[in-house]
Order: sequence, then C-alpha cells, then structure tokens
Amino acid sequence: MENQVRSLQRYRQESNKLEASDFVEKPLEWLAKHARANAWLLAFADDGVILGKFDGKNLSLSGRAFPQYSPELDTLTLQQAYVFDHKGEVRIWHTGQEWLAWQLWDEPDPQGNVEAFDEEQMLWGTSLADTRTDKTTGQKFSLLTDGRQGLHYALPLEIGPGQLMPDRMHRPLRLQVRNYITYNPQGQAYVAQSRLVHLHVQVNAKGG
Repeated sequence: MENQVRSLQRYRQESNKLEASDFVEKPLEWLAKHARANAWLLAFADDGVILGKFDGKNLSLSGRAFPQYSPELDTLTLQQAYVFDHKGEVRIWHTGQEWLAWQLWDEPDPQGNVEAFDEEQMLWGTSLADTRTDKTTGQKFSLLTDGRQGLHYALPLEIGPGQLMPDRMHRPLRLQVRNYITYNPQGQAYVAQSRLVHLHVQVNAKGG
C-alpha cells in the first residue's frame, strides 16, 4: 500500500455521538439522513464489501449494480459502515450487542484545536471488468479486478479503460485518509484518530 504523507495542517474539529436505535429497522434511511450530497459509503459485512454514493436524495449501492460480487446492505451481516466526504465522517458499527454511531467533522482553521495530515492509500484494482448502473438511482459503477490478487469489487465511479494500464500493475484508485495528531507527555507526536475523506482515481499513478 502506497502512502503519500503531506504537511501538517491545523483544523477545527468537532465530534459527537449519534442515536442509532432506529438503524436496524431502516438502515438505508438512517445512512441517508446523515449524508450530504456526493458523500461516499464504505461498508464491511460478513459476506463482502459494499460501496456506494449519495446524490442528495438517494443512496446508490454496489450490490444493486453487481449483486454477484457485492452483498446487500443487511444489518444481520453488516459489521461497520462509513459515510464520508471532505467535510466529515459518520461511522456506525456493531459491538456484538448494540449499534453505536458517531460523527466527526472538521474545517481548516489556523487557530484550530487539532493538527492533521492527509495520506492517500492505494487500493487494489488493475483491470476494468465491466460497467453497470444502479437502476434505482442511475449511478454508474465500475467492476475492477486485480491481476495479482484476483479480487473483484464495484466502485461508484465511471472508470475508462484508458485510466488503467495493460501491464496490470497500474493501480490508480486512492482512498484519502485524514490522520489527527496528538502528543504524549514527552512531546512525541502520534496518530490518535483517523477519518475517511475521499475516493478518486489518480491520473498517471503506478503501483504494484
């Protein structure tokens, strides 16, 4: 995995716990209620990974476009889910007994209460296998495979063949992560908290 560490920037950060008691009955409505337009969804379930995107009203899901490769969003098998964009993140997870949720948001501020740096994590994906549409919302999904790993997963991005390289060693997908820094009593910095920020295709990226 490739990491690109950037310089520290100061942010004003706020966070709070969210009520999650109604998530089991209406998970899609709960997620949509806490998402802004163009926010991303990344969810992990017992039977696979789910990716999605919000258009401001509706949630597009990878399982609708490619049901053979991505499961439905079902609270019986769901482990945790992240809704994120440039402004913040909502996270919900199951403890084994109950659902817990919280939200965190930040904005650049020279007088802010935290320091952070962004990194871009390289994701698997070397070949475009198929492109389909979530017929409920019209969002296009790209099914990617990886020549080395043999993985399949669908992303709510329209990826053209020209963005992937035929040598099967070109992995252009990036997940942007923001890492918040704090200091121990000895003054040593460490990452105390992280959140997801953005999902995109990086032009001319290489990696194996």
